[in-house]
Amino acid sequence: MGSDDITVPSFCSDNGVSEQCPLERAYIHYLPNVPANAIYLSIFAILLLAHARQAWRYSTWDFSVPLFLGTTLEILGYLGRLMLAGNPWKFDYFMLYLVPLTIAPALISISIYLLLGRVVAIKGLEHSRLKPRTYAIVFIVFDQISLVLQAVGGGFAGAATTKKTLDLGVHIMMAGLVAQVFFSLIFLSLWAEFSWKARKAAKMGAVGGKGEFAELAASKKLKRFEFAIATATILIFIRSTFRTIELSEGFGGKLANDEPLFMVLEGPMIFCAIALMLAYHPGRVFGQLYGMTNWKRLVEVQRSSDYTLRAEEMMVHGRGSGHGHALREVK
Repeated sequence: MGSDDITVPSFCSDNGVSEQCPLERAYIHYLPNVPANAIYLSIFAILLLAHARQAWRYSTWDFSVPLFLGTTLEILGYLGRLMLAGNPWKFDYFMLYLVPLTIAPALISISIYLLLGRVVAIKGLEHSRLKPRTYAIVFIVFDQISLVLQAVGGGFAGAATTKKTLDLGVHIMMAGLVAQVFFSLIFLSLWAEFSWKARKAAKMGAVGGKGEFAELAASKKLKRFEFAIATATILIFIRSTFRTIELSEGFGGKLANDEPLFMVLEGPMIFCAIALMLAYHPGRVFGQLYGMTNWKRLVEVQRSSDYTLRAEEMMVHGRGSGHGHALREVK
């Protein structure tokens, strides 16, 4: 076997750790803690079932499907870790752990990105830098870019037979993680700006939300919902930042082989984020208004708001004398 060849001898892959196959030269340099990883797997399984129940009850499939996929990948990743506890030399087990846990948060983030447009539609487009649908379009596209990079990197790493190819896969995965961290920062900044503008307008006496949205827009449960989803986004951001630093050192690095740190900054960040999305499930918070802020409805809200703003501009410039009645109807 050449110095650049990372192919594991068959007797190590078949028999696991031994004097000829020391743990320090395996794919991870420790045996994963079986009870702890089993608990994490169980938590994700329970959360998956709970979200499935909520999705069925409230018909929030657009929000729920990416979350299901991401949570399922988390379960597979921890299954891979449990299998590595039996044989850390098995490359298939290592990839089952590495790839699902790396890309799962990108799928979970899609569910979060679908929510801000709904909040904007309810609280008022005048506070937002972007239109409701634009949040979903832009950030899902961004998220897909990071997801593809992570998946391609995982594919290279999974097919690698040399250290050079393995390193290439790791670097591509890192690029995807860096992109995810960057896009999350932009998303959090836009949500913070929108929330600040909406709060500022409310303090000045402006009424948030129009028509059927007015009651929810002024409610405390929507404020708690926004805080919960923002917190979930921050938790995923912390995890992705940790994962990026971890991969930057390579699989043999100190962080990649520090299980206590991994068990704090990986699993809990994600299952707490998913738990927050369960406790403040959009179906429960929005009620019937969830269906009224679907993709088609967001188009109508967007067009209505555009018409209102144009009419207000015409009135300000003294050209709206014939539009007063139409403006009142739109509002």
